[in-house]
Amino acid sequence: MKTNGMIIVFSGRKYVIIDTTAVPVDINTWRKRFEIGKGKKYTWSYSSSCGYYVGCKLILAIDAITYDILGFEIYDGSPNDAKLLERFIEHLCNSRKLRMGDFVICDRGFTSKENYHILISRFLLVPMIFARKNTDLKRILATLTPPLDIWNGKPYLLDIWKKIVREFIQIAEIWPGFKEIRSNIELFFNVAKNCVRLNKVHQFTKESILKKVIRAFHLTSELIRTAKLFNIGVRELAEM
Repeated sequence: MKTNGMIIVFSGRKYVIIDTTAVPVDINTWRKRFEIGKGKKYTWSYSSSCGYYVGCKLILAIDAITYDILGFEIYDGSPNDAKLLERFIEHLCNSRKLRMGDFVICDRGFTSKENYHILISRFLLVPMIFARKNTDLKRILATLTPPLDIWNGKPYLLDIWKKIVREFIQIAEIWPGFKEIRSNIELFFNVAKNCVRLNKVHQFTKESILKKVIRAFHLTSELIRTAKLFNIGVRELAEM
């Protein structure tokens, strides 16, 4: 374990950032107002960054250091971030994009006692989910239970679980130091929206939006790689 300023760096383990963003479709909401609503062709969604919109919500995971895309999913409407995390983490673990002991960085939208417990005890990951002001970390720690697999022929998991809990306690004390690294996913989204025009899509079904996102993320990754060759930082690229 190495300490770089306030950032604790664990060699051989991955830092993964997960976040969501709105993907509005480019329709005339006034002209289509009678087609928007519950049970109709389109529904209203809400995002703190862009207000009310018609479209989908996208959840993305990237490597915090390399900006490599590890996985993403698209949802109709605007489901709560905290409720999306478990299924998404399961998908990343099943595809081996996340491994035991990796660090998962999320903003406060994913904060819930259940998510801390799930990441630590089910997936054996270190949750770096920024706590809300009313989050009781002592209560979260007091109610943690080891994974059930330790009584199913895998007693070695208990030592791993204890190590992850210790690291979670260490990290909880220095959360402000990870704000800058968490912002890397915001830079990725900004490049995709500002340079590849993902800010509004002209596709109107979930399947066609998914195809658009796949192309946009591929181009975004290539832009970031090419920019590095010319010593252009991702932040500079995002502001173009």
